[in-house]
Amino acid sequence: MKKLLIIGVLALVLAGCGDAYAKITNARNAIVSIGNKSVTRGQLFDLMMNQDPASTVITMAKQVILDEKVEVTDEIRADAAKSLEEIKESFGTQFTDYIKRFGYKDEADYLEKALIPFAQQDALVKKYVTENFETLATSYFPRKVRVIQTKTEEDAKAAINEVKDGGNFETVAAKYSSATAYKGELKLVHSESGYPAVVTTFLKTALNPTLTAEPLKDTTTNLFYVVQVVEAQPTRYQDEAIEALVELSSIAEKMFVELFKEGGFKVYDKIIFDLLKSDYSQYLP
Repeated sequence: MKKLLIIGVLALVLAGCGDAYAKITNARNAIVSIGNKSVTRGQLFDLMMNQDPASTVITMAKQVILDEKVEVTDEIRADAAKSLEEIKESFGTQFTDYIKRFGYKDEADYLEKALIPFAQQDALVKKYVTENFETLATSYFPRKVRVIQTKTEEDAKAAINEVKDGGNFETVAAKYSSATAYKGELKLVHSESGYPAVVTTFLKTALNPTLTAEPLKDTTTNLFYVVQVVEAQPTRYQDEAIEALVELSSIAEKMFVELFKEGGFKVYDKIIFDLLKSDYSQYLP
């Protein structure tokens, strides 16, 4: 993307070489009237400027990128429609109230303004992860693992010994695991899967299939973990790893930050710039 992403709030007026501020033309013109009361263009503009305009600008800029990078194809629309059906099923009779609470007129409006952009973003993130898989796999180290959590070190050691002796990992987990979240089933995990730091560190350094020689102790909870790394080379299960990484908001954020810089993102309003600098500085050059 070579063109500048120049984001304005209505109209921007630059005054000489000093700080510039967004202004609106015809500020006194009414846009809505009820009886003898009117809402003017200026009042609407002031309202917008007091409703997190920095977030609005970032959202607008992201949509510029998405529209340039991802064509709204039949496939994109199909993905959005699938998401719509899943959300409708999830919310049931409350669906209409749900979308109206967030400012959407109806189902069609929600599809066009929310779900299609989400589908565009998913497609762009998947492309980004695919093209940068080696680097991202090093940072997020996706692994295929089995994990047991125990309350005592003795149980963890017993579990390790039984697995070493050929015991089925899930069967051993059913015997010793102290939490239903750790049933010993095979999972594809990564650095943001929510495991304790001691487990995450072990996974990062596991470059080959392995089993913890000793229980891993989480000193914050005094719980113990037994970890079996079944697959440690992400290229062997690249498609699965890509699908897992695409779900991470941190990767989408990383992608957009790079694209904002690549696109030469600029803001010509002092108020907006200061807000961005405070809350979204990563997007600024």
